[in-house]
Parts: sequence; C-alpha cells; structure tokens
Amino acid sequence: MIYLIRHAEKIDSTVHAELTTKGLSDSFAYGKKLKSNNVKINLIITSPIKRCIQTAQKISEGYGEIKIKESTLLGNPGIYVNNGDIAMKIFNKYKLIDIINMQLSHQIIDGFNNVDTAKQELLFFMMNQKDNTLYISHDAIIEPFIKSIANIKNINEEEIVAYLDGYSNHHKDIKYPWKKESILSYRF
Repeated sequence: MIYLIRHAEKIDSTVHAELTTKGLSDSFAYGKKLKSNNVKINLIITSPIKRCIQTAQKISEGYGEIKIKESTLLGNPGIYVNNGDIAMKIFNKYKLIDIINMQLSHQIIDGFNNVDTAKQELLFFMMNQKDNTLYISHDAIIEPFIKSIANIKNINEEEIVAYLDGYSNHHKDIKYPWKKESILSYRF
C-alpha cells in the first residue's frame, strides 16, 4: 500500500507556517496509531516545507523510526507550480477551492503546470518508489492530484483533505482512483 496525507495542524495560513503543539502531538499519535493497527510503513517521503517535515518526524517517532526523504514534487514548489512568484499572486487572489477547480477543469493558470502533466510526473515518481511508503504533502497538491486521477472536474470546499487525512492505494493500482481508508481518517 501507499499513502498520501496532508500535514498536521499548522499555526497560521502563511506559506512557511510550522505545526501547532496540537499538530506535533497529533502527528506522534498518528504514528503510534499506524503501528498499533499494523500498517506497514517502510519510508516517509515529505514536502520540504517545515510543517510537513515536522509531521514526518513526529509520525516516525510515534511509529518507531522510519526513514524520511524529502521531495520538491510534494511541495516547495510542488508538482503544480512552475513559477512560485506568479503562483503566489494567484493564491493571494483566489480561494484554494477556486484554484483547484480551475486546475481540474483544465484552465490555464499563470505560474501553474497543466494538471494532467503534473499528475503524470507524480505518478511516475511514486511508481518508482517502494511499496508501503507514506507521502506527506499539502491540500493544494493532494486534491488536484487525487481528483484528476478520478477524472473529477469540480469539487466543493468540504472535499478538501483535512489535517492528517488522506488517501491510499495499492502500489500496483497507483494510476486508478485512490480511496480513503479508516486509518487515514483517524481523528484526534
């Protein structure tokens, strides 16, 4: 299995916000929950943004020390951004849900890559990793990725992945729609 989750609770909405105290403790508890539920994780690959790294470190501690690697495909800039300065203007101008829906409807957005091209890049990366990998990223990457795999063209705000929530799939079925699982819906 492979897992793609959003980082834990962050202190504010700034680009480089770190985790709250609750986010740190939730991440540790999440790692313990994965271990106690016998969810096999061999590797964590995370966005290089600090809140994702903190989430990965605490999950690893709770689970029992899992190797952690970073990938800019998962954030900073991520698979969808090709010009960070221009993309930030778009993020400041529109709500996240509007940007995701523009991507899913294949609109051209300044500073962003084509959703299908970006999706294929991340799929290729994941297919070349080991099974039982946990990926930690951001809502702005996870939702367009997962929804474009399922060929969904429009979502509502309630569908945006919550903190420490995400999706899973069998490594061999990575190109097919992913699903939510109970371990990934673990709430604190």
